[in-house]
Amino acid sequence: MGISPNDYLQAHRVAEARQQLSMNIPLSELAISLGFFDQSHFTRTFRKVMGVSPGNYRKTNSN
Repeated sequence: MGISPNDYLQAHRVAEARQQLSMNIPLSELAISLGFFDQSHFTRTFRKVMGVSPGNYRKTNSN
């Protein structure tokens, strides 16, 4: 696929997070359910991939 297994896994987790951020699930619970160590790890990874924190992504993409 041209990327490392870790980068692939991170991209997959972030894609899943983007879908679930529209639900009213606390970020800490979302992080754990997606396999991140904690909310901080989730936030760092999400920001690295998307360029914005999950909280800000949720605010700007909520319906």
